[in-house]
Amino acid sequence: LLEKAERDRRNLQNPAGQTRTDTVASAKLALDTAKNNALLATVSADAQALEQATANTNVTFSTYQNLQAKWDAGDHSDFLFRALQAAQSAYQQALDQKTQLELRISTDSANRNAEVKNAQKKYDDAVANLINALKGPDATKLALAQAKFEVAKATLADALDKLNKLKTGADPKDIQAAETRVQVAQATVDSLNLVAPFDGDVLVIHYQPGDSVSLTQPAIELANRSLYHVDMAVDESEVAGISLGDPAQVTFTSLPSLTLSGTVASINPVGATVQGLVKYTVRVDLGQADPRVLLGMTADVSIVTATEQDVLAVPLDAVQLDAQGEFVNRVNAIGAVERVLVVSGAVQEELVIVKGDLKPGDNVQLIKPVPTSNNSPFG
Repeated sequence: LLEKAERDRRNLQNPAGQTRTDTVASAKLALDTAKNNALLATVSADAQALEQATANTNVTFSTYQNLQAKWDAGDHSDFLFRALQAAQSAYQQALDQKTQLELRISTDSANRNAEVKNAQKKYDDAVANLINALKGPDATKLALAQAKFEVAKATLADALDKLNKLKTGADPKDIQAAETRVQVAQATVDSLNLVAPFDGDVLVIHYQPGDSVSLTQPAIELANRSLYHVDMAVDESEVAGISLGDPAQVTFTSLPSLTLSGTVASINPVGATVQGLVKYTVRVDLGQADPRVLLGMTADVSIVTATEQDVLAVPLDAVQLDAQGEFVNRVNAIGAVERVLVVSGAVQEELVIVKGDLKPGDNVQLIKPVPTSNNSPFG
């Protein structure tokens, strides 16, 4: 920048330098070249072809007129008709060729004249600039160039001062101010980014670039698949036995080999009527995730509402009931069956807790229920 300002100042101090003389010489050479090109255009191949085309046009037109006169005089023979058509076609072709050459020559002449005019103006301007330069430097322009030179020197000095400060170490206040500006700029950039509140999978993108948006329609739907939960509908007769924090086991119909553990996280106090039955939504949060589990899968949930220690359980099919009460048939070591009175308790899947004169390891008889017939032809 300083070198350019110095160069501009020197040029203004010596305006009539070699550069302006060279510019005048170059402009004069360009003007002479343009004039010569314009002169050569008058004897170009197109100009010579135009003379020949003009002669051909005159000859063909004369032939056409002579034949047309014979036709007008009453000679309507086929030979004359064909000759008249051929003469007319030849004349039209000659006329078209002549017209094309005239247009091309006219366009070329206009271009050559424009080149001469432009070259003449550049030459006149170069001569005028040289004459003005010989009169001495322009005081106003020289003062402006001097001012620019002084500004360039001051800018250089400021840059050298900043360089020295960088070499010797920056001012702590300057560093703090720069850090503040960086923080403000980073905050501005962060405000332009939309960040999800959690890591997850993108399920649906509702808008594409250029779409109109609605305040009631989310742009993107996300799912956090690292935290699963299951919503289940529990009958009103059973929901009272469930408490927050109860452990649960969850299995999936489509993944029979997978079992996940969880706990009861919430119980909706507002029930909903489903096919005449009141049911309450119970949410079970799973303590672990599995990539095979997909959103919306059907699950079976077993909630443990109570535990009993040191109790006996027998298969449900072993407990019978008659007028004397509940009992099971115990099979002794020799295969004999003896009746043992019991009182049944909680049922867990295929087992029922019982109290009675039984010991761990006793064998009991299973009684398979026999379906009753209603005398229907369908069973």
